[in-house]
Amino acid sequence: RCDVRLRLPVAGHVSSFNASAAAAALLYEVQRQRAGSNTTRP
Repeated sequence: RCDVRLRLPVAGHVSSFNASAAAAALLYEVQRQRAGSNTTRP
């Protein structure tokens, strides 16, 4: 069982992320939102 399920929308087709890539994407988005940045995603 998992405690939390997340969805990481990405451009193109990606079937899965490894844990470190998913964590990096999540932390990037958290920081982007906390900073109030209106920059586009890479």
